[in-house]
Amino acid sequence: MVDGVNDKALFTMKLIFTLAVIAGLCAIAVNGADAMTLKIVQASGGLNVRAEPSVEAKAVYLLENCETVVVLEERQGWALVAKNLPPHGVLGWACADYLK
Repeated sequence: MVDGVNDKALFTMKLIFTLAVIAGLCAIAVNGADAMTLKIVQASGGLNVRAEPSVEAKAVYLLENCETVVVLEERQGWALVAKNLPPHGVLGWACADYLK
């Protein structure tokens, strides 16, 4: 167990993160080098990362201003972002307007 996270949950989080990175790398292979990019949070109060690409979705993490994230995908004003590796990492959706 790591910081209150059991081994099965930790394995699941690592697997999801790994699959997301692989999906991003596949997108690069198909769509070119800008399919996965590094961006910086530009939101003075921080930027919520959400479980789904919707303002109604649960916020799962708050990124700090000037934090760097990997953007795996962008769609309809939302960016699928990854930050660090589980169990202390995050994978979710953030408003793309605040990522530069």
